[in-house]
Amino acid sequence: MTTFGKALIPAFVALLLSSGSELAPVIKSGSEDLSAMLARSQTLQAKHEFPEAERIIRQFLKTENLLPVDKILALNALGVLMTTVDRCDEAERDFQRALELAEHNPAVVALALLRIRFNLAAVYIENHRYEKAQALLNKIPEAELIQSRERWRFAGLRGAVAIRMADYELGKQIFEAHLKSLDASKPSPELATTLNNLGMIALFQKDYAVANKYLSQSVAVWRTSSGIRQSNLVRTLANLAVAQQQIGNKDEARASVTESLTIARTQLGETDPVTANIYEISAGVLKKVGSKREAKELKRMAQRIRQQQPSASAGGAVIDITELSALP
Repeated sequence: MTTFGKALIPAFVALLLSSGSELAPVIKSGSEDLSAMLARSQTLQAKHEFPEAERIIRQFLKTENLLPVDKILALNALGVLMTTVDRCDEAERDFQRALELAEHNPAVVALALLRIRFNLAAVYIENHRYEKAQALLNKIPEAELIQSRERWRFAGLRGAVAIRMADYELGKQIFEAHLKSLDASKPSPELATTLNNLGMIALFQKDYAVANKYLSQSVAVWRTSSGIRQSNLVRTLANLAVAQQQIGNKDEARASVTESLTIARTQLGETDPVTANIYEISAGVLKKVGSKREAKELKRMAQRIRQQQPSASAGGAVIDITELSALP
């Protein structure tokens, strides 16, 4: 697989996972202690105080006579956190346990079950268990996909599995169908991500003109969409640079690389795994447009980040562009 493919594939699961606060309204019961714990955990995570956030969730799970629904939500919240810190094997176990309990609890309604399944499927994808993700998604009746947000998550996860399994035609069909359901006149992260995913599929298929079209549109939507996360725009710009370079637009490719690098460094930081991905992709583009010295330096910088954070990968950064349902 190409460097840009390995680095940016996680963008396909953007907007697929959810957190505990969002599921609370679709659960029939839940304690005030749970709400307080989830709010405290989210505050800590916003400050990047992940060890303390983990501690309070695990402590809550040890509460004597813990309500079953509280346990489900806390396990899902823990799974979200484990994914955030790139401990996806642990996240998988947490989501599996949450789903097992939720499936046997009449207080949990269909929408909550659906979101837990989406979380587990997304982590299966991160853990390269594509067949498991596919099997889980195949069990979800389309009749349950009542809300537009759920339909988007379902399409995105199915498309992600197809692409990870190199079934690009299926991935294209899924995202093209979803694109038709969106209003192109209303910029949104959903529209931008769908366009980005179609552009990435075109890159994999070496249809660079089509990739350039979709990715240019995606960048334009990101620029005008509310709720944008910088790592989304960074990734799309890097994808676009690859397409531009391949069709011979060297100046445009350099401009896209420059903007992507600037945002990564200033908004994400020099040690962020996404920044390392951007360095690697930018190095490949710059080398092909004749800036070999700069390309070599970027590659060296990416390697330094990898060495400092050996477990860091695009998968570890996925929560930066995703709303996890702690059972976004």
